[in-house]
Amino acid sequence: MKSLNTFADHAPKLDWVRLFFEQQDKFLADNTLGPMQISMFKRFLSDATFISKNIVTDFAALIKRIGWETEQAWGLILIQLAYNNPQVMWYIENLPVGANYPRKSVEDMLTALAISEKDAKSIVKAFKRLCELPLGTKLNFGTVTEKGRQIETLARGKSTLEDNRVVLYALYKFAEACEGYYQFTLTRLLDDTVESVGISPTQIFGFDRDDMERFLNGLTAKYPDFINATFTHDLDKITLREDKTSADVLTLF
Repeated sequence: MKSLNTFADHAPKLDWVRLFFEQQDKFLADNTLGPMQISMFKRFLSDATFISKNIVTDFAALIKRIGWETEQAWGLILIQLAYNNPQVMWYIENLPVGANYPRKSVEDMLTALAISEKDAKSIVKAFKRLCELPLGTKLNFGTVTEKGRQIETLARGKSTLEDNRVVLYALYKFAEACEGYYQFTLTRLLDDTVESVGISPTQIFGFDRDDMERFLNGLTAKYPDFINATFTHDLDKITLREDKTSADVLTLF
């Protein structure tokens, strides 16, 4: 199993993300972060697909253009992290939306996977750091409660995302991860018990059936070259265009 403690007590801070988007290549070459801080932050930047081999990517340029602090930007970023960062994937798959978990319970879940107590505590603390980014403050990814300086509870929240293009991007990422599985049902997307290499947008964002029907109907009306979704007689079918890709969806922004 890939190591879940991907940030080693140095999960990203808001100021680091702000400096990266203000300075980009200059920040990578010259910054005030310590050796472990910059190493772990580069892991975050790489998993968010902001950098590749220390080169700023077109995806980072897109996020800067649409506004790096916006919920639509962090919707896209969350999708990248869900696929590339095992720690974020673990939060998504093991902390269902709406449930409040005591810190000790989450640490016990992690140590049950043969993760050390130290790493389990680090993974819990990283959740708080991530929630202090726009990922939490704008997109509502999650929250923590504290007693003094100690985290008491962790909870994932239902996303506040409204931009249906982000959902379309998540659908294409799901299809591509499932090796070209371009036709599926909403019932399948909502079923988190089915093992899959793709991560359903319903699981990433915590959306229910009504949310998804609204998004899918809007996408079908506005982007018929990308998607067609039908809901008739208690049957549902989602069809993505096989000549389109997730990269093509990004051109819609």
